[in-house]
Amino acid sequence: MYGLALVWPIPQSHIVMFIAYCFEKSYSPSSITTYISELSLFHKINGWYSISDVFVVSTILQGCRRLRPVVDEWAPITLSMLQQICAAVPVVSNSIFESRLFKALFSVAYFGLFRVSELVFTNNGNRSISVVDIRFDSDQKHVVLCHRTSKTNQIGK
Repeated sequence: MYGLALVWPIPQSHIVMFIAYCFEKSYSPSSITTYISELSLFHKINGWYSISDVFVVSTILQGCRRLRPVVDEWAPITLSMLQQICAAVPVVSNSIFESRLFKALFSVAYFGLFRVSELVFTNNGNRSISVVDIRFDSDQKHVVLCHRTSKTNQIGK
């Protein structure tokens, strides 16, 4: 497209132009970084210089991230959101049992800082809490959940 020679290893000037091209085409900074990482890996495999370690390249990538920051679309659930969710559950539930089940699930997830996959069965394997993992304290006012595995404790210690 630009008449650049196809040479290996890729000249630094070509890398800089490639980054500029991607940025002008509105690629996200993370996508551009991924492409550069892939090219850098190819260079390393062949015993050439590491593109990612070139000062100019890393500085330009940093500039891309600064000029086009990513806004995190995920928002944490707040207590007021939890209350709204629990208030809406009876409207979409088929029974009182199901309504109470979902309210309990959402409340345990919120107050216990659980991921949904840590509480319910998923196709990735049975890492969910089961009946044997639930017990009541002697005062019958507290429920104790024993979670055998989690994202940060995958072997179940």
